[in-house]
Amino acid sequence: MKELARFHRQAAESELQKEETKTALELFLRLQDLRRKAVPDIALLEVRRVVEKELDKQLPINSSAVLDAPLRRKAAQLFLQIASRLETLS
Repeated sequence: MKELARFHRQAAESELQKEETKTALELFLRLQDLRRKAVPDIALLEVRRVVEKELDKQLPINSSAVLDAPLRRKAAQLFLQIASRLETLS
């Protein structure tokens, strides 16, 4: 659980700030790759599904959506909230 929390915190503090990531799809692919390095595909599957549903609900964006500053801030806040919740479960 700690690794998953760390991943979400890193996403908020680092990956969402990278200007070279232009679209939601690019961000998704980058985060997916990083998550696989942090947490194997079969680990914490149910927890990850709950997190995924929350992300889909809070950030209902098209994959071609441009990551502008407001969207980056909103996503970063959400990722930090998820990290905090996961840390309480550790």
